[in-house]
Amino acid sequence: MDPRNRSRFVGMHLGHSPLVGIPLMQHHPKETNSATFSGAALAAKLREVAGRHLRVHLLVAAGWGLIALACVLAITVWLDLLFDLAPEVRAVAPYVAIVTGIALVAGLLTWRKKQFSPQVVARCVDTTAEARGVVLTGWSLLEGARRKDAAANEASTGLTELAITAAAQKATAVSASSAVPLKPAARPWLAVLGIGLVAGIILLAAPGWVQTEWNRFVSPWSDIPPASSTQLVITPGDVDVRWGDPLDVFVEVAGDPVDNVELVLTGESREEEVVPLFQEADGRWRTVLTRLTEPAEYHARAFQTRSRRHQISILTVPNIADVQVEVIPPEYAQGLGGYSGPLPTAGLAGLAGTRARLTATSQRPLEGGEITWIAADESTPIAMTPVAGEASKVEGEFIFQSAGKFELRVRDIEGQFSRDVVAGTVALKTDQRPFIRIMKPRPVSLATPEAYLPIEIAAEDDYGLSRVEIYRSLNDSRALPLSVPVGQPAPRRQYDAVALPLSSYGLQAGDQIKLYARCEDNDPSGAKGAETPVATVHIISQEEYERMHRAREGLNVLMSKYRQAERMLQQLREQAKQLQQEQQQKKGLVSKKSKEDAQKLADQLRKNAEELAKAVRHQLPYQTDEELSKHLENLAKQLEQAANQLEQRLERLEGKQEQQQPFNMELTELMEMLGQQSDLYNESAIMPLQRLEQVMPLMIAKSRFEQLVKAQRDLANRLASLKGRDQEDNPALKARMRDLQEEQKRLREELESLITDIKDAALQLPDEEDLRQLKETAEKFSAALSESGAGPEMDLAEQGLAQFSGTEGHEHAEKAAQALEELLSDSESMQGQGQASLAFQPSIQSLSMTAGQIIAEMGLGGGGSGFSSRSTGNPGLYGDMPALAGAAGRNPGEQNQQGGGFGNAAGGIGGENPNADSIGDVFTPGTAGSSSTTLVPLRYRERVGQYFRRLSTELQEMDAYPEEVK
Repeated sequence: MDPRNRSRFVGMHLGHSPLVGIPLMQHHPKETNSATFSGAALAAKLREVAGRHLRVHLLVAAGWGLIALACVLAITVWLDLLFDLAPEVRAVAPYVAIVTGIALVAGLLTWRKKQFSPQVVARCVDTTAEARGVVLTGWSLLEGARRKDAAANEASTGLTELAITAAAQKATAVSASSAVPLKPAARPWLAVLGIGLVAGIILLAAPGWVQTEWNRFVSPWSDIPPASSTQLVITPGDVDVRWGDPLDVFVEVAGDPVDNVELVLTGESREEEVVPLFQEADGRWRTVLTRLTEPAEYHARAFQTRSRRHQISILTVPNIADVQVEVIPPEYAQGLGGYSGPLPTAGLAGLAGTRARLTATSQRPLEGGEITWIAADESTPIAMTPVAGEASKVEGEFIFQSAGKFELRVRDIEGQFSRDVVAGTVALKTDQRPFIRIMKPRPVSLATPEAYLPIEIAAEDDYGLSRVEIYRSLNDSRALPLSVPVGQPAPRRQYDAVALPLSSYGLQAGDQIKLYARCEDNDPSGAKGAETPVATVHIISQEEYERMHRAREGLNVLMSKYRQAERMLQQLREQAKQLQQEQQQKKGLVSKKSKEDAQKLADQLRKNAEELAKAVRHQLPYQTDEELSKHLENLAKQLEQAANQLEQRLERLEGKQEQQQPFNMELTELMEMLGQQSDLYNESAIMPLQRLEQVMPLMIAKSRFEQLVKAQRDLANRLASLKGRDQEDNPALKARMRDLQEEQKRLREELESLITDIKDAALQLPDEEDLRQLKETAEKFSAALSESGAGPEMDLAEQGLAQFSGTEGHEHAEKAAQALEELLSDSESMQGQGQASLAFQPSIQSLSMTAGQIIAEMGLGGGGSGFSSRSTGNPGLYGDMPALAGAAGRNPGEQNQQGGGFGNAAGGIGGENPNADSIGDVFTPGTAGSSSTTLVPLRYRERVGQYFRRLSTELQEMDAYPEEVK
């Protein structure tokens, strides 16, 4: 306050004071001490108010400082969400926020301190106390007294003291809280509270986001992706990659979907590289980083989100990426056992002398490598050299001399060896012995002196055959070899077939020919050989051959004789019809070609007539053949007559102007004659034989059943001697029980086969009135036979004998025999109806008798059990049945083993079936059946092949000598 004003102000108050007129210097000392005390009280109050003001505004500044700190952090978090701030920024941001808050607090305090001077404090107290300037005046006088700038007279001093005392009284009545209230701190701290509430709401609404951002700012140097509603997970994460290898990267998206994903690749020596990713069907995003040669850091990013960053480390030590092997067998193996491809997990295998060439590939340029061959506890290093033109490939080679193992390592251009080692085993294969067998003739065969004896041999070896020979002897003379040419290069399999014309050897019934074959392989270390068992051919008479042939073929012999004549007529009709069609619409002279065709037809008619006459002369020992032969004889005469007429007509045509019409008329008459003869022959011969063919299976089944009943009864009677002999420790008794068990098994199998055959025969019967009752009877008999319980009883008898229980074996065999015997009358009824059905043709009364004759020749009639005779083996049978041979299309003596003999010598090696493979085919590499060998481990394959060869030989011997093998 200005001193003049201040004096005026003091004077004004002094004029009203009751102390006016009293000099100050005359005051009592006690009054002076009171004034001094009032000044101190006034100063203390003002200091109190100033201190509270400072504290209140410190609180205000602290609130604004916190607000500033929160704002700085919020802005930084928001920018981090938008731009994924660098770790440095996130690391500095909290400190910047703290410094900002502290600076704001300090600035505000400094500013408020400057604004709140002592005079402002005094005015504030004066205003609060409503003292109308008393406190402000007292503060001014007190300040002036301290500076001693007023005149030192008693009057002024007294007035000053009075003013100070009045100011002190007014000031002490005011509290500091009323002078400086807390209201100014409410606004910032309410804002702080609001910020806290907002932060709490955000925490509750998005705790994941808050947690993520908290972690990012608390640990700024950690790789934590910014908070987002979309999370990217990258695979494979941190990974070690071999130098130069590619890397497949997959990204899975969780949360909100994205439209685009990028892969960001960074490294020490490369700028940031962005690689697009492509979405696959399973929703994942994928890309391929090709040929990685330096370390890198990579992560995936999408709109406002990214994945964690991962490291790609490069392995510079060479790795073996691939090993290819080429197995080169010895020359004599002809490429068999060769292989080219990846190293097999089961190891390598080959003959001695096989070469193995290994080629290793790495991700690094290679300088070389090493193969360590280990055999018999000795190791031999083999150097590998680079492949020309392939910097990352090396190759090495070693030769199989024994079984062992090997280890392979590669070395790069910097001299570093690979850490991984490729190891493998080597198995030495054995060159097995060759295998040979005689397919024809059978081990025991029968042939006529005029037959063509087929000799078929099949030889095979695992790598090649060098020699094949056939040895033959007559009546136990010294066997002479016959060399069979062997192809070049040496074949692995060879099939040869030759036919021996026995008629040129002057043989007689009773002579004996023995045959066997030998082969050798092409093993250069020493040929190995193999021989077949001896095949014996017994020479029999033509009559004996025909009898055995009929016994084997039964009705087929009779049917084939007359069906050949039927086919002959059909061929003649077709030939005549073709010639007739060619002459239609022709006039005038007959062409030379037509005459030649007509002459050929006449020659064929005459030839067929001669063949029919020959068949008539060759009578079969059947009553039906005797009666039907007259139809063949009549047909032969008709054909001979037609041939003569056709030739005469051709001769009469010479010299005539109109030849075509008479020629056509002759062809028409020939066609009519052939048609009439075909119909007549079919009605008089073929139809009766067809009926016999339809009924014959059931009649044979009846005879088979009777033989089965006799055989079962005979077995039951013989088992009676074993009744009560159970589980005896007697080797001879056990051997007999095993034999009887096998016999019971054969009888049971015959019963099952018989039931099936009766059912099939009944189904094949035509639905005709005269056969209906026979069909019903056969079906009923089959059902009765199935339900008789004989089969289960036979099976129980087998089980009893298998357990060496004679009592059970006899008991159940007896029950089976009784069950079968109860059905004998039903079988007689079936045979009677079958015979009755053969009487439909009044002109032929011998069909039933013929059926009996055929059954007897088949060994199914008469006394004895008959069953064992049907399983005494099936010897080869070679000869000629002189019945319409020309019509059959065979050469003389060319008949197969079932009813005719040799057949086509070039037909296959499958025994009786020329289209079937041999057992050895299935186990010989390179054949059609070689795929089966893939199921057999390599180390056992040769052993399995050898086993089946031996099994094949034993089966041939069992087939030839079944009783001896038994």
